[in-house]
Amino acid sequence: MIDVVVIVAAYGAILSSIVFFYQLKENIRRMKVNLSAGVTNALPQEEASILILSGVNLGKRSISLSAYALELSNKEGIYFVNRSPDIFPIILNDGESVSVWAPIKGVASFLHEKGYDGEIKLIGYFKDVSDKKYYSKKLKFPIDEWIDG
Repeated sequence: MIDVVVIVAAYGAILSSIVFFYQLKENIRRMKVNLSAGVTNALPQEEASILILSGVNLGKRSISLSAYALELSNKEGIYFVNRSPDIFPIILNDGESVSVWAPIKGVASFLHEKGYDGEIKLIGYFKDVSDKKYYSKKLKFPIDEWIDG
């Protein structure tokens, strides 16, 4: 009889732990961020190739975003003028997304003027009002190809 009580107690403890961690994860602010290249028809033809930084709120709590930037491997930040319709600061509720973009040629020219050439790795991020950063994966960015192309 004691064996059944022990099994039921262990089952209850495990189940309550799972529910606790699920609720804890649900209340943490989480954001999926993506950095990619794309094309738009919202800009003139010579600026149609764009660098897109996008993010979606995966959590149940809203996120108040205050800034966005690109980051180089040496942790230097690159801030660019947003050409998308999304305006900062912005509040993202559960499941809402945001996108900012800039012409690739302009970003490549800026990096070239700063002394960078060849292929570098860029990381995009959004920053919330508490200074927490939400990062994308690294994007290989061939500066010379975008300047010449």
